[in-house]
Amino acid sequence: MFCVSCHGQEAATIDRGWRNYGPAMLYKYMTSFLLRMQSFINESADSDSRSSDIGDAPYSLNEFHRLFAEEYGSVITDGDVTQKAVVYHTTPSKRTRNVGWYHVFEYNSNPIDTRPDPEQNSPALARSTTRDDFWCGICTAVGDSVSICIGHVLVGKLVLTHFPDILGSSKLLGIENIRSLHGMKISKEHKMEVLFPDFDRFKDFVKNCLKKTLKWNKHPFAIGFSDAARQKLLCQYELCSNFEIENSDGSLDPALQQSIATALSQRNLESILSTGLRGMNSDYIDFLLELRVYYDQQYLALCANDENLSSQKATILLRNNWMKADFFLPFLPG
Repeated sequence: MFCVSCHGQEAATIDRGWRNYGPAMLYKYMTSFLLRMQSFINESADSDSRSSDIGDAPYSLNEFHRLFAEEYGSVITDGDVTQKAVVYHTTPSKRTRNVGWYHVFEYNSNPIDTRPDPEQNSPALARSTTRDDFWCGICTAVGDSVSICIGHVLVGKLVLTHFPDILGSSKLLGIENIRSLHGMKISKEHKMEVLFPDFDRFKDFVKNCLKKTLKWNKHPFAIGFSDAARQKLLCQYELCSNFEIENSDGSLDPALQQSIATALSQRNLESILSTGLRGMNSDYIDFLLELRVYYDQQYLALCANDENLSSQKATILLRNNWMKADFFLPFLPG
């Protein structure tokens, strides 16, 4: 909003999302009124065009911005003069790691300089665009004596429900089928795409899940597997088959619903992940979204302190710490 010149022209760095935003349209309407008033004052010989004590002319944009900024700071800090207001600076779309930054809000009537995003070219961000360890590195739990990623069980359930003909077949899940999966409801309020915003990453996730983990083209796993390997694949199949998804009306098995609520309230990651192998509802998906944000923040902090730290190593360090019995997630889940 404050990215304006003294003549009220929008800075070139303001994107289309802001220009089409409701508050931005209101702001544009207000400033256009101020510009007309300022023109009227300048042309009127009878009007009092004296500036304020700090040099802002009446009805000027600088006066409006200053008064608005003072009110903003007062509201955000609840009038506490010992506190500083902040503004949130988001990143361009398709950033898969850092969702934005907070900046201390100190109003200055001069135009804002164009500066690159502070993390835009960091080694940590560069690594994050080539590898994503969140799902298989963090969201993995043990169920029926097998360790498996919650995302794989969720994908497996959807594939079993909507594309069961790939079992024991050389048939592959096509791009349009994967796109269909991406848009499927996984709770009363969410579609799969909220957990996997980047479709290309989701496509790779699904293909790797079916080919390397579930291996459903080999179902019923009677040939070419040791007893231990066959038992593992059958256990994974059962987990996917029994996995429960909240219906469009919000209904879910009451016992599972209670288990999810209890696990989330305890804020213990191991318990939450174990419960997530049985099924999920809207609250659980909201938790996963918050966990993703927390992971991104902690991951970047680790990599910022050690540029040689790999994505996989950073994720292992975080998981080991979070899975301790006395560790409680520092945010309210769901």
